[in-house]
Amino acid sequence: MSHHHAHGSANRGRVVLQTAAPLFVCEPAGEPVAGVIVLHDVWGITPPVESRMRALSGRGWLTVAPYLFYRSGGPDFTAQDRARAEAAMSEPSTEDLAADFDAALDYLVEKRGVLAETIAVVGFGTGGYLAAWAAGRHRLAAGVSIGGAISGNRFWPSTGTLPDLVSTTLGPWMSAPETDSTGAEPREAAAAQWGAAIGFLKDRLPDGEGTAASANGSVSPRS
Repeated sequence: MSHHHAHGSANRGRVVLQTAAPLFVCEPAGEPVAGVIVLHDVWGITPPVESRMRALSGRGWLTVAPYLFYRSGGPDFTAQDRARAEAAMSEPSTEDLAADFDAALDYLVEKRGVLAETIAVVGFGTGGYLAAWAAGRHRLAAGVSIGGAISGNRFWPSTGTLPDLVSTTLGPWMSAPETDSTGAEPREAAAAQWGAAIGFLKDRLPDGEGTAASANGSVSPRS
């Protein structure tokens, strides 16, 4: 994965070297037939998010998630840590986030040989807002926002509201109601929502179901 280097502001009294975020990668068992970039919400890459990444890789889609909290070294958060979680999410600038997404895209295309026209983005919560923002910067095969109705512009006011961003997306787009990746939402609603998202992606990405089992995916940090 390529790294984008620039000197950022010293928000803790020192110069911060900005680099692209490490990737959590969920591998399909066989050769990937497509790629998906997952953008996490304020809670980070939680077990439910990892589970959904495995489900995506189970269709033969190489699935990666930039760890957006890495600049502060923050962990994943629980629902009781909302203030800390939101502080960590608000730390990256839009320039940081662009570098993180672009590096994930570069990893899929340049390092792993995934065709650019077979790459989608899926975002949860505030990550759904960022997914719409990314889909307005890149022409992707598909984009899905789950829970992006919470307007992420409270973190990045200059980027506009979710409806504003959706209106600028360059490819097929789906917005689903809010879910809670901490697992607090009723399972039935979350399952129906996720099933609709998978159906939307299946209609727009090559489907390698049967070539990879979700249990065989491995989530690991990649720099």
